[in-house]
Amino acid sequence: MNIALRVLVSIFILAICSIAFAQSGYEHAQEIGSGNGANISSRSIFRCSDNSVVTIDSVEDTDDLEELIVVDIAITKLDPFGSLLWRRYFYGQSFLSVTGVDIDANDTVTFITTQIWANDYINLWTIDSSGIVTRISEALSIPNSYIACFTKALRIANNEIVAVGKSSYTAPRSACFYRFSATGELIATALWPVDIDNPSYYDCSEAYDLALKDNGNLIVSSSMNPTTASVLEIDIDGNIINRIDFADRFLSGYSTLAISKEANQDSYLLAGVFGEYPDHAVQVYRLQNNELNLLFDVEQGIIRELSSLLAYDNGLIICGSYNTSQWALVNLSLSGEVNWYRHQPGGNINFLLSENYSTQATDLIERDEDGCVYWTCGDREMQLITKLLPNGQVPVADEVQIPPATIISAYPNPMKDEIKIKIKQDNSLPIQGNSIDIFNIKGQLIRSLELTKGETVWDGKDNGGKPSPKGIYLLRSEGTTRHLRKIVKTR
Repeated sequence: MNIALRVLVSIFILAICSIAFAQSGYEHAQEIGSGNGANISSRSIFRCSDNSVVTIDSVEDTDDLEELIVVDIAITKLDPFGSLLWRRYFYGQSFLSVTGVDIDANDTVTFITTQIWANDYINLWTIDSSGIVTRISEALSIPNSYIACFTKALRIANNEIVAVGKSSYTAPRSACFYRFSATGELIATALWPVDIDNPSYYDCSEAYDLALKDNGNLIVSSSMNPTTASVLEIDIDGNIINRIDFADRFLSGYSTLAISKEANQDSYLLAGVFGEYPDHAVQVYRLQNNELNLLFDVEQGIIRELSSLLAYDNGLIICGSYNTSQWALVNLSLSGEVNWYRHQPGGNINFLLSENYSTQATDLIERDEDGCVYWTCGDREMQLITKLLPNGQVPVADEVQIPPATIISAYPNPMKDEIKIKIKQDNSLPIQGNSIDIFNIKGQLIRSLELTKGETVWDGKDNGGKPSPKGIYLLRSEGTTRHLRKIVKTR
């Protein structure tokens, strides 16, 4: 074989390998449950060493014989291309909560369950890469006079496990903390009650999320009453060392208070829903040196209620609900610019959540070294698992290149009487889409404008010809990659 032919063969082999191992996204949607009206609430997602994923879901189903709601658990594993490898069910035990702890180097996941009506109602389990489930806690019940619903758990020194959440079926309900040995023995507990006088059954405190500090202490995000959010620093026995309250009104009925440690920093990002309804917004804060600082608000036209937060090197990803029937995933810069966002059907809601026995999950997002995002949520009977490329898209295998960025410019901004809007792309390709939509801060569509050669002018009026009030508006392009730009109308 001559040199030229060898070079051609080598190039051909490299091309085939490149195609075979090219990044690809996927959307996995599958009905689970008995088909009698199940409600799926995703609780955790873990990424395995080969970029396969394991998800843990709470499944509320109707018992055919007794017509009762029973709460089961489904654990699912997808291969790196989004195909189902296996699914394991825990049936008929009326689980109050299921909470992922971590995944180890062998792709074994540890998780915790609590049950509503059972003597041994708190248990620790593992499920290995082939789907074999092992109960690692003792068969005897873990003694406690309160039934716990956990929202977040993680592993600390000495292979111990800590979990936070709230005690349920008690009045008043309290935020709770548990610490277990690696084999499930209970080491320490703590209750943090509501800090208002004469609380009712619905006035409760709860802990949402958890992060480990470099000094071995823990950071806990919590609400100590229905309108006040707090960050607690605690030791490993649950003793509160420091408490910082957020200044703005916290809407506990609309949000968790999610927390994520910033990469290579001694700081944490926190996100929740703050303000007065209906002008509330998802707000992102930074906690550093025992000080809380507001970084930015996220526009209501993108996301209105919050569940999970994941920080990465130069940005963050949040998920939650956009409206009652759509779930939202948003990728943001640390200054609040929207890199991309995605809406899809779903609500991740069930009876326990709607009745305030449980809380939205704070562990629904994963991200790999290439910037791909893995996301899970429930849509009634449907389980939804999505892998998004770094640009937020889910292309087919032969369209994995990142499309050209769409850039919106608007001048003058702030505007008075009118504003000139231009759309361009970062290369010479023609503009995709021929319109732009204008939304108010509540996410309501105000005006749709046709583009002429990528340009248009907004005169400040709505689709009915009436002048729009002053305030903040969002411009959204309808191209291949949606892009947002904020403008301010001053009169």
